[in-house]
Amino acid sequence: MKSPRDNNMSHTFRVMTFALFILALVNVSFAQTRSSEIKTRQTGTIDTKRVVPQSVANAQGPWFYQTPVIACKQLWDWGVFNGQTQYEHFSGPWEMRVNQPVPASSFPVENNGSIVELDGGMPAKPELSAALNTSVSGNVLTSWSLGPMNQIDRAVSAIVIRGGNGLNVYTYPNLAIGDNEPLIAPGGATIENVVLCMEPFSVPSSAEATISGRALTMTGTGISSARIQLTNLATGQTRIINTNPFGYYTFQDINVAELYQISISHKRHQFIEGTRTFTLDSDLTGLDFVSSSW
Repeated sequence: MKSPRDNNMSHTFRVMTFALFILALVNVSFAQTRSSEIKTRQTGTIDTKRVVPQSVANAQGPWFYQTPVIACKQLWDWGVFNGQTQYEHFSGPWEMRVNQPVPASSFPVENNGSIVELDGGMPAKPELSAALNTSVSGNVLTSWSLGPMNQIDRAVSAIVIRGGNGLNVYTYPNLAIGDNEPLIAPGGATIENVVLCMEPFSVPSSAEATISGRALTMTGTGISSARIQLTNLATGQTRIINTNPFGYYTFQDINVAELYQISISHKRHQFIEGTRTFTLDSDLTGLDFVSSSW
């Protein structure tokens, strides 16, 4: 017959054994999670380690590649054949490479010796320009845009920035004609060149559709009197409405197969993704804007 002391020791041993088992499971789970965070995959000879997304309004990425050159056609192929989801929105290999980006410069969309090169079958359009604004130190693309508005017949699907020991790729899954948030070269190095991957957008159609959504706080409360601006990027036509007392808005009779930019503003709220660009194919519902405040 076991003494109470023996029973207490046996109970203590079982508790310690169980605690060690739980601790081992936690360590394994943490190791697996950490491993997934730092995992890299090989595409040919290029290391495609995923980097945590930067705080940018429209762009996703950057994706870092330790290589001196990546063509838009290569990114398009990776999206089509290699299942790399960040490039699945590419519909072709159009490319504009700017080899001498300097502060506040505008580059017509045409071949210009060694400064601007078009590739991937992209047609020239000198009436259209890409404005690239870099920092004085030359290591940050502070903003970029296509213009003038009435000449825009294409939009950007990704931007590739070369510098230092490789490239950073930023993608625009919904396409974009401009961005005023900073894009950087790897390690904050001086930018050596900028590549704009572009997509043509569809010929306008007479069909019409509706765009609707809601302005919300992070707790799900509707935000009234928020200003919603919708711009047709092909024609420059702009429509503005305000959200109702429950935060809802609706644009009706909007032409489909055209490229649009929608934005929101409010005197007391800032929004997590306040500007979006998209091609309208049919009725678009649930296009919500969420405030960064509670």
